[in-house]
This record gives sequence, structure tokens and C-alpha cells, in this order.
Amino acid sequence: MAIAAAMLVGLGFSPFRASAACLLANTAPGAFGSIGIPVITLAGTTGLPLNALSAAAGKLCAPINALLPVYLLLALGGPGALSGLWIPAMITGGTFALVQFLVSSYLGPQLTDLLASIAAMAAVVVISQVWKPVEYEAHWNLRGGPSDTSAHESQAKVAPSTRPSSRLIFRAWLPYCLLVVCILLWGLKPAQAILNLGTVIIPWPILHNAVLRMPQIVSKPSPYAAIFSLNVLSASGTSCMAAALLSALFAGMSTMKFLRLLGSVAHQLLLPTITFTSVLAAAFLMNYSGSTSTLGLAFAHWRCLPFFQRSPRMVGRLSYRFRYVFERSLWQSAGCNRN
Repeated sequence: MAIAAAMLVGLGFSPFRASAACLLANTAPGAFGSIGIPVITLAGTTGLPLNALSAAAGKLCAPINALLPVYLLLALGGPGALSGLWIPAMITGGTFALVQFLVSSYLGPQLTDLLASIAAMAAVVVISQVWKPVEYEAHWNLRGGPSDTSAHESQAKVAPSTRPSSRLIFRAWLPYCLLVVCILLWGLKPAQAILNLGTVIIPWPILHNAVLRMPQIVSKPSPYAAIFSLNVLSASGTSCMAAALLSALFAGMSTMKFLRLLGSVAHQLLLPTITFTSVLAAAFLMNYSGSTSTLGLAFAHWRCLPFFQRSPRMVGRLSYRFRYVFERSLWQSAGCNRN
């Protein structure tokens, strides 16, 4: 989301409107993450079948994603923005939703959003070649202030750039193609059987089978297993690392340049990595301490109000306290300070 927000700022959006657009867009599509990590983590923590969870998430998210581009146009440009753009918005959303549904149902979660995004971008390119809006009015206010037609006209007068060569286009798309190929290879059953040979199963000391899950959560009292799977070779991240190495090789990048770039990325992602692992650690702690089950049962037995009345009140109060942290993160990712 931070990368997309930075790109929108470069196109002329204010940091606040760019962050708002990315927050709206990163709703239903974010269920699968970039390579399916949220669904894979859910399957690992609950023990439910991965393919069944992937298919269920795809069926739930696809209808919402089909309408999401239209909703973004309404939110950012108002009703007038739909006058010349509703056709490509509907086609783009429908393409993303269809590919997301098919991939999540028949291939798995790893490539769901990746292939759906590529298909949506391809749909935009095709539409722009065969269809043009009849008329266009300047409904877009990129900076978030009063509408200024002259500003839009000045932004539209941009010198035409030189079309990149086919070689440059191929090299630009090559990392994405290699990423798709590597993830597909890692998802094949024969490849998984070979890669899983290096997986080490570690029953976690002291915690493994030490917690007893009771009825209302399970059908009968049963110990809660705590097994750490050290799947260095078969992990989805390893396929991404292989794609990165192949991309550097085909791009002719020197070893020292690649190592410097790797160190720069590792330094940049240090705090996000600590945050992500801390959230996962808190989730496991809540699972094994019984907090998650207690909260779930409390919500399930809170029947004094209908769900549509009690849910916004309780969830809104709980989430409000964390809003400031997320707002600060958005503004910092956009490169500005909010006073």
C-alpha cells in the first residue's frame, strides 16, 4: 500500500488523498495479500484445509472487488467522475473479480491477487486501445482543495515521452513473469514433495500439548498442539527469493550491486518485519492463552442487541484507539508529517 501511495503522490495526488485511495482499495483484495500469506497463516493456525479456505475467501471477496473500482471513482471524484469512466471501471473490476475467483478456487491462494492484478492491468490496456470516452469533464481534484480547471489543463499538457523499446518492456516485466513461474513451480505437488524433504517439524518445548481445549471450542477436550514447521525450502518466500535471484541474473546485475541492494532493502524493512512478527506472536499468544476463544464466545453470546447494532458500537470503540497509530504510519509512508 505504501508503494502505491507513493506512486499516486508522484502522479499529482496529495499525500492524504493518496493514502485514502490506497486504504479504500486495500480492503477486499487484501484478504490474500501479495502471495497468499494471510490465508496460508489462517490455515496454519486453525488447521483448516488451505484450498477450502482459499476458495471460500475468493467467493466472498470477488463480488466486492467487482464493484471496488466504481466505488473508488465515486469516493475520489464524485458522481461526475463516472460519466466517462464507468465502462472501464466495471470491466476492470469484473476482470479482477473473475480471475481472483478462478485462481483462488482452482490454483490456491499464492497467485490469486498477483494474477488478478495482472489481468486487470491487461484489461485496462486493451480497453484504452479500443474505447475512448465520448466526453470528459474535470471532476478530479488531486490536491484535495477547491476544483481548479486551469490546474487540470496545465497538468494535462505534458510533453509526449519516447515509447520504450520492446527489450526494455520485456526486462521490466521479466521479474513479475519469473515470480509467477516460481510460485507456480512451488505449488506443484511433485515439487512440494521434493521441497518438503527439507522441512523440519519441531514440537515446541513446554507448550506442545500443554494447553487443553474444552467444549464450545472443540467437540471434546483435546490437547492443543504447538508444532513449528521449519519449511525453509517449501515456503512461499523462498519462491520469491528464487525469482529475485533469477531476475538479478537475467538483468546482468553484479554480485556486489545485488548485495548492496539486498542490504538496503533489509534495512528498510527492519521495522516492518519486527512489527509483523510481533503481531503474529501476539496472535499465537492469544490463541494459546485462550483470549481469542474467550472473545469469540463473548461476541457470540452477546444477544441483547441485533448484530448490526452491537457490532459497529463494540468494534468501533475497540478500533478507534488504534486509528491514530495507523494514521501516523500512513503519513510517514507518504513522506510527510501530520501536525
